[in-house]
This record gives sequence, C-alpha cells and structure tokens, in this order.
Amino acid sequence: MSNHNIDKNREKRTGFPEVIYGESKNIDDLLSILEQYKNNDKNALITRLQAQKANELKRVFKDSFFDEVSGIFFLRNIQSTNISNNHEVAILSGGTSDIA
Repeated sequence: MSNHNIDKNREKRTGFPEVIYGESKNIDDLLSILEQYKNNDKNALITRLQAQKANELKRVFKDSFFDEVSGIFFLRNIQSTNISNNHEVAILSGGTSDIA
C-alpha cells in the first residue's frame, strides 16, 4: 500500500473530518488512507462509495458506519464521536435521482 499525504489538521481548521471521494479509488488505497487516519486518531468520511468496497472496509474497521443509499462511509461510527447534536441541517432534493 502506498503512503498518502493526509490532511491531519483539517478537522481542527474546518470543524469536520476529511472527505474522501471513494468511487474512483481502489480498495488498497482506501485501506491505506483510512489506516493513516485511524493511526492518527482521526475520523474520515468517504463519499460515493460502492457497497462492495464498503463491506471490505467494514471487515477491517469494525467501528465504521456505511449507508448504502447515500454511499457514505465513516471510519468511526458517527454516533461514537463527540459531535454536538444541537445543530440543524437542511437536505434538499430535486427528485428521486437526488436521493443518494
């Protein structure tokens, strides 16, 4: 597995963990990236992740979270993080093609 340059301070700067586009990455690269975040005690969010890749990642990262409809994968289950739940977010959709 190759060594990727991860942004270890993104959450500190932005208030949100790293966001990784997963659709075009192979499983070895995703495993390497997530392992680096895990080793640095950081969470990471993968977008547009296919279920097959998510299932492989979940075997390695037991505390992870995957939502098949949206293709969202969190390295650490979002419920186990210290995120305040007193904020509201609006999610707007133009139709069924926007469900994900």
